[in-house]
Amino acid sequence: TDNISGTTTVQPDGRVLLRAPALGYAVWVPTTFPSPYTTNVAAARIDIPPVVQTSTIAPRATFVNLSTTSLTNLQTFMQVSLNGSEIYAESYTISNFPAGDSMTVTFPLLSLSNNQSYSVLASVAPIPGTPADDDELSGNFVTSFPPVPSVDGDLSDAQYITLAVKQNSNLGFGPDIDVQKIVYYPDVVNQQLYVGVVGKLNTANNDGIGLWLNFSELSGTSAGTALGGVTGAGHYMGDTDPNHSQFKADFEVDYMFAMNPGSSASNTYVDVVKRAGGIASSYLGNCGQSGNPVTGPQIGGVFSANSVQFAFRNDGLANHGFEIKIPFSELGITSAGDVQAFAMVVSATAYFSDVTVPGSVALAPLTNLGWNPDFGNIPGGPYHSSLSALPVQLASFTATVISGGNVRLDWMTLSEL
Repeated sequence: TDNISGTTTVQPDGRVLLRAPALGYAVWVPTTFPSPYTTNVAAARIDIPPVVQTSTIAPRATFVNLSTTSLTNLQTFMQVSLNGSEIYAESYTISNFPAGDSMTVTFPLLSLSNNQSYSVLASVAPIPGTPADDDELSGNFVTSFPPVPSVDGDLSDAQYITLAVKQNSNLGFGPDIDVQKIVYYPDVVNQQLYVGVVGKLNTANNDGIGLWLNFSELSGTSAGTALGGVTGAGHYMGDTDPNHSQFKADFEVDYMFAMNPGSSASNTYVDVVKRAGGIASSYLGNCGQSGNPVTGPQIGGVFSANSVQFAFRNDGLANHGFEIKIPFSELGITSAGDVQAFAMVVSATAYFSDVTVPGSVALAPLTNLGWNPDFGNIPGGPYHSSLSALPVQLASFTATVISGGNVRLDWMTLSEL
């Protein structure tokens, strides 16, 4: 045997003192005795899909402890390069890594550019005396961001899906203000909801367009419940006169919007009321009428400051009108839910016209709805679209064999990138 310092003491008379832990024992073996213990950690998988469709990802890699004992404070690394230059280098320490287990490490966010090819290196800190050939793993991925609508008041983008269309030729407030169609596009990659209303505003007054949204994941104001009279809210939503504020929907309403020109040919004032999780209102901003996008609100309220982008193109041409982009997180939704909508022409005092999308107001004699309409009791409904999906898309699905013949399944949706 070999003598390890501090474990034995040879006495003058030839006796040998052997030290062992308290209440324990020591086993002495030849130095050539093969150890029953092994130590090795491998970089097993880089959890980044070969084609990335979003501008920001949290790189992930999976490591496997092939040792017969648990390890502590094991350092892992993730490096990303573009055109041969390192642009990202992060590390993460696994505090406790049980024997035979696998662990997926999520590193900090990485911003990407479109149509680029990146190289990736995932690695684990070398352990002296252990195999080094599996300490690191390299890979590659490319970026290809899917096209999304441009927020410019032109709703002819190919990505848009129609929610509802006008079902008649009603023009109760005259030919200069109208609503023709509601469209939407759920950008599940970047977690953004695009909504558009094809229509036009009468620049000679402050009559406006209203838009109501319902999301299956939220709990807002139930059908048949008064929606008006919100203190501080803009346009038709803020008139507190009980003779004007008792209008009701025939579906649950989570968000309400109002767009009006303020009797101007250059302004479009946009307001919102949130009715899910409590009632709140905000002024989003003035986006004009030429389709130039504006980011708002300037001060956080219903939505965080500068989180929403919107535009209005008020020339009356086909597929032109109001367009808004809102992050899923600001709405409090995910891509697992559904959405439905309703739009109408309405005055600043909540006097409703006969222009609705969807639904077909056909009163005798033909007239506007006036104040306090209850859309659940008006013939020609429903006055809301059907529920339409905000789909989940799978980005990757992998299986890793771990100890004992067990298999670990990992998957990632595009919304998790």
